Amino acid sequence: MKKIQEKFTKIKDERHPSYVKHKLINVLIITMCAILCGIDQLEDIVSYGKNKAKFLKKAFGIKEIPSKPTLSRILSMIDAEKVGEIILEIMKENVEELGEIIAVDGKSIRSTGVKDKFNSALQILSAYCTESAVIIGQKSIVQTTMETSYYISSLDETPEKLLQTVREHWKIESMHWLLDVVFSEDECRLKNYEGQKTLNSFRKL
Repeated sequence: MKKIQEKFTKIKDERHPSYVKHKLINVLIITMCAILCGIDQLEDIVSYGKNKAKFLKKAFGIKEIPSKPTLSRILSMIDAEKVGEIILEIMKENVEELGEIIAVDGKSIRSTGVKDKFNSALQILSAYCTESAVIIGQKSIVQTTMETSYYISSLDETPEKLLQTVREHWKIESMHWLLDVVFSEDECRLKNYEGQKTLNSFRKL
């Protein structure tokens, strides 16, 4: 966990030092720990922090837990792309072999959409190693087009092996299902895209 803390120090805190009550690294640690426990909504993350105050203080030296408005504000101003890069780096470092099959697919976070406005929801495109269950790349987009599935391979294999490889794509669909059902991603009411992208990266850890 200390290594993870060190990695989080790479994320720049844009707040003026005189207004900082809760260190950015502490907010990220609280959020990460809560999400790893299956807790996803902002008010629940705050409750987790309060309930685990002794643990957080002993393990990470965190003395104060931010309120829901403060947590929302901090998550919304973080460089979500940098958070995502660090999360991907952590995952890659903790897996011996990523595997050879990469599935690419997008998922919308429906709560970010504007009513009656088509394709307004935030979309996260992920590259997923199906054998190790590790995300090796992701990109946020705001608009999508009609999806067409293409399978690209340099394998010289039997039809049976190729069919098995194609079926590996469904593992990324299962990952998206987990984001919705286990983490209730579509119900997260944080409207800010940066905050949503940061939470999405933590859910994939």
